Amino acid sequence: MESLIEQDWETILWTIFWSSTFIGETKIGIPYALYNGLSIQSTYIIACFSNLLAFPITMGFLDFMHGRFEKYPAYNRYFNTLLQRTRKKTIGLVRKYGYLGILIFVMFPVPMTGAYVGSVACWLFDMDRKKSFIAVAIGAFISGAILVLLYEGGLIAFETMNE
Repeated sequence: MESLIEQDWETILWTIFWSSTFIGETKIGIPYALYNGLSIQSTYIIACFSNLLAFPITMGFLDFMHGRFEKYPAYNRYFNTLLQRTRKKTIGLVRKYGYLGILIFVMFPVPMTGAYVGSVACWLFDMDRKKSFIAVAIGAFISGAILVLLYEGGLIAFETMNE
């Protein structure tokens, strides 16, 4: 793996940003980094570790700020909608598989899944924090691997079709 010193720092910072935000996660961070020439290894490590910030950000917000925002009707409407969607998408997996269900939910890189929603589900179902973090982290790393494979496989298929 080439040294990070040799990498494009603007791409690295944007990868960290996209991979650590609710709207991006690795679903945006990985394609962004690979498209902009970051190596596969650097992309995977930077994006996946950045995505792990979702857990402490989510838990910190829900533990310390949620109670302060509940007095605002607009927040309650948004948050209750998020909770209902999260409960609906995760309850079957959590009931049947527990922490493995959270891992499975987080690992599939499709809209409205990922480390943030998985973390909200852990909070919603009052799951153990350490076990929850491990499940979210493993799911995030599997999701990152899937995204790298899909991106690189898509490039190979596209290049093969254009030969």
